[in-house]
Amino acid sequence: MVSLISLDGKTQTKMSSFEAGVLHANNKDHTLAIKFFSSAIVENPNNFKAYKLRGSSKRSLFDYKGAISDYSRAIVLNPKDTSAYLLRGVLKSNLEDYRGAIVDFTKLLN
Repeated sequence: MVSLISLDGKTQTKMSSFEAGVLHANNKDHTLAIKFFSSAIVENPNNFKAYKLRGSSKRSLFDYKGAISDYSRAIVLNPKDTSAYLLRGVLKSNLEDYRGAIVDFTKLLN
């Protein structure tokens, strides 16, 4: 659990590391989001959503190889989540790994 204190210094909100990661990612603070998603992964190594969202934050910070690694782990944990294939395929294409991108995009069609 993470406690967040509002700007007025009075209001406290308790949320999970995962929820804090989502909050910071939505606020475009991807460095902090990655830290919270990493904590969520330590708390639950099978949390495929934490891997996928951490990958998206890494992508936003131009850590494409780190993002691909996180998307790959999310796919291992939940192979039916087609969005991870799409996200990974786009990055592979951006890195000119066209064969890898085709494999990921083909998964979307099957």
